Amino acid sequence: MQLWEEMALAREAAKEEGRTVNFIVLICKKLKKNKSVEEIAEELETDFAIVQDICEVARPFAPEYDENKVFEAW
Repeated sequence: MQLWEEMALAREAAKEEGRTVNFIVLICKKLKKNKSVEEIAEELETDFAIVQDICEVARPFAPEYDENKVFEAW
């Protein structure tokens, strides 16, 4: 594999990780506002199952919901 291909793959992986972190941050903000999984999924217009999984991972970090710790646990 060429160096430029490796760099492109690494860049794409970093972008995907950034999107995931941003998604977890949004969910944690809504959890801090005591929103339900259903409300969060509806507001973010995303799959209920994914939001539910992230909320289950985030639950032990309540009430602060440290996004970095949730992401590491995810």
